[in-house]
Amino acid sequence: ERRKRLEKGASYPVELITHGHPKSMLSEAYRNIRTSILLSFSEKPPKRILLTSPNPSEGKTTTVINIAIALAQTGAQVVIIDTDLRKPRIHKIFDEENGVGLSNFLSGRAELESIVKGTEIPNLFYIPSGPIPPNHSELIGSNLFKSMMASLEERFDHIVLDSPPVLGFADSIILSTFVDGIILVVLGGKTPRETLQRAKEVLQQVNAKI
Repeated sequence: ERRKRLEKGASYPVELITHGHPKSMLSEAYRNIRTSILLSFSEKPPKRILLTSPNPSEGKTTTVINIAIALAQTGAQVVIIDTDLRKPRIHKIFDEENGVGLSNFLSGRAELESIVKGTEIPNLFYIPSGPIPPNHSELIGSNLFKSMMASLEERFDHIVLDSPPVLGFADSIILSTFVDGIILVVLGGKTPRETLQRAKEVLQQVNAKI
């Protein structure tokens, strides 16, 4: 379906630019972020990376997928998890339905293997959110989520999490305790400095590594 759209001359989705237009300036920028991430830890590269932002619509999902593509281009096995159980978008970018996913697994109704999906991009996999549940935070904070992360760590070199905004929801704060580091995404000229400061303080209260 996407190929048909692109053949008709539709613009390439910015969420996949690092794969579709690897020589573009934007792709180069994402590769630079990849380098920064890989060098941000002195001992070994971070395996579990969470991306969030202070507010909605600041570019989280676009950044998640492009950074994951850039990591996969090094030959590393990478999985994206859509932990935004409120407004999931990852499945849309890969032109798939949001069928069985994370919420099914966390509520005991699916095996882990069945929710890990392949993509057309080499070394890149993803886990869609699944149906939107009423108890987002409880599922994210569960022991099952913790054991899932441990299982995925055996199979993948990097686990990249897309999450809801920091302000107004507990989800990102809970998720920050499961990861090696957090990337805070902001929209230049749009994200107010005060909300960024507040998001940073909220994350630092739980000793998150930004």
